Amino acid sequence: MFKREVRVLGLTYRTYGNYGFILGVVFRGRLWLDGILYLRLRDRRDALDELISMLDRSSHKGQIRVIAIDSSLYHTLGLCGVEALYTKFKLPIVVFNGVEGVVAIGVSDVEDFLKVAASNGKVEALRIASVIADRLLELLTFKS
Repeated sequence: MFKREVRVLGLTYRTYGNYGFILGVVFRGRLWLDGILYLRLRDRRDALDELISMLDRSSHKGQIRVIAIDSSLYHTLGLCGVEALYTKFKLPIVVFNGVEGVVAIGVSDVEDFLKVAASNGKVEALRIASVIADRLLELLTFKS
């Protein structure tokens, strides 16, 4: 059973030129934004180690109760990377992998999670992380 204001970290991955970046948004359920985490990567092979380091340094680390990952980051980390995150932080992880559906580690009832963290079928932390990442890319490329 998830509380209404469960802290969810939504993570997404984008590329810009030779760099990639991971953007994370900490949300209280689907109610409000608590924080933003950002990580620039020179080499995507370092993504898992850098992500772990970023989460270890975050002031939100002790508050996060669930990690939600979108398909772009899932394809970067792979299942082994997601399992390593779960092993390191002992937090439930829900991966939204496009057409392949949902992969959940440590979550017994995904529907219960979606009731408190999603609006219109989308996890709010992931939706906002994607919007911010897309707008950041537009800013970097001067597109509007």
